[in-house]
Amino acid sequence: MADGFTIQVDDDLAESVKAAAAAKGVPVQTFVRDALAHHLFTEIEWSEDPDPAIDQQIVEHALRTGETIPWENLKPWVRSWGTADEAPPPKWRK
Repeated sequence: MADGFTIQVDDDLAESVKAAAAAKGVPVQTFVRDALAHHLFTEIEWSEDPDPAIDQQIVEHALRTGETIPWENLKPWVRSWGTADEAPPPKWRK
């Protein structure tokens, strides 16, 4: 089993972490552990592209047809992922 470790953070970050942990009603150690685990999970999820060729095809289609989805239309949908009120995907536009 790996050894644990200790980290140092500046006073401003420490206060922000303490406030966030208090708002969630959990100890600082639990909040930091969960935040790190969440960050590692999302980094792995978003960094491993199972098929980059599909992404390239999407880009080529958008450039060829002019069909896009502006970020301001996409953002609410992405932010709703994993929630009970997941929004429907936005429509393509020309």
